[in-house]
Amino acid sequence: MHARTRSSALAAFGGLAVLAASGCGSAGNGGYTLHATQSCLEKKGYDTAVLTNQSLPGSRGNLRIRVNKGIPLLNPVTANGSVLPDTWVYIVFGRDRAEAVRTESKAVRLAIQSLNARGLLATPATVRAGVQVTKNVFYYSPTGALTQAERSKIEACLR
Repeated sequence: MHARTRSSALAAFGGLAVLAASGCGSAGNGGYTLHATQSCLEKKGYDTAVLTNQSLPGSRGNLRIRVNKGIPLLNPVTANGSVLPDTWVYIVFGRDRAEAVRTESKAVRLAIQSLNARGLLATPATVRAGVQVTKNVFYYSPTGALTQAERSKIEACLR
């Protein structure tokens, strides 16, 4: 992926993250739940928060997780420094897989619209590479595609 396209995709997901998530409840049908997932993540030491998201509302709630527990590194070439990439992950809990897939489609559409508004181009495949659907949840990071290690942290606590 070209650097400009990647940074554009990251910027689009950054716009999605500003909107972040709501509610809670049981997913049923073998799906994951917000409270059980949040409890597991907090027991492992991760900061979490239940949020309201007007653009990507999950019928079973939305959760924000800080996956990097380290102290942000300063970037010497920026005036104010910068934070570690992929620090935040947002999970949208749906009723079922179909809702999670619809949420993914909407998120991809919103990201592409945001990029186009800035005069930047990205394909749906490029944007989809940075998101994940597992059972009844859709999750993403506002700073771009999650590494396998970061995905594993989240997936280990999906309950």
